[in-house]
Amino acid sequence: MTLRKNGDLRGCVGHIAFAQPLWVSVREMARSAALDDNRFDPVTPIEVDKLRLEINILSPFRFISGPADVRIGEDGLYVAQGGLSGLLLPRIAMDHGWSPPQFLEQACLKAGLSPAAWRAPTCRLHAFTTEEFSDAV
Repeated sequence: MTLRKNGDLRGCVGHIAFAQPLWVSVREMARSAALDDNRFDPVTPIEVDKLRLEINILSPFRFISGPADVRIGEDGLYVAQGGLSGLLLPRIAMDHGWSPPQFLEQACLKAGLSPAAWRAPTCRLHAFTTEEFSDAV
C-alpha cells in the first residue's frame, strides 16, 4: 500500500505473502502505511482528504541472476541476504531513471545491505510484476 500526498510519497508498507483475504490485507496495509512507516510522521486527520491510495498486487517472484534479467518499467525487485530483505516496485526505477544495475543497488540499500551485495552468491535476487490499483481520478 502506497500513500501519496500531492504526488509525493507519504507512506508505503506491504507484505509479500498473505494468509488472509486480500481485503483484510488492504485494510491493514492502509492503516500501517498511514501510521507505522518509520520514514514519516503518522498521517494526521487533516491530511486524509489529500491522500491518494495505490495498491500493488505482486506476481509470483522469479529468480534472476543479475542486471541482464531486469526489465526496467516492468519488473520490481526483491533482494534477500541473511535476515535482511528489500523490495522496490517497478515504477521506482522509472521514476528515478535507474539502469538495471542501479535498480539492484537501490534494492540492496533498501534491505540495509551494501549496494554491491547483489553480486554475492549468497544474495537471492527476484523480479516480479505488479497490477496497480489507485483511487486517483
